[in-house]
Amino acid sequence: MKIKVHIISTHQPMYWRMKIIYQKLAEAAGLIEDKSPYYKYTPTNVLENENFKLYWNGSILTDKTIHFNRPAITFTNKKTKNTF
Repeated sequence: MKIKVHIISTHQPMYWRMKIIYQKLAEAAGLIEDKSPYYKYTPTNVLENENFKLYWNGSILTDKTIHFNRPAITFTNKKTKNTF
């Protein structure tokens, strides 16, 4: 599965842009089938199937203190055990 994601400047309002990326990742990974318009789509906190796991606004637990530990999107490939 190849997905193109363009990095978005943090100086722009980006909540709705992150929703679009989340929705496209979920569609590409087969986590959702509903193709509603992005402005009507509401992300769920966790989407999961046998191959992928997708988190929306989930905290990441680490062994060291990280002040910004709540990324908008966390995407995990369960087979390769890679997380983005």
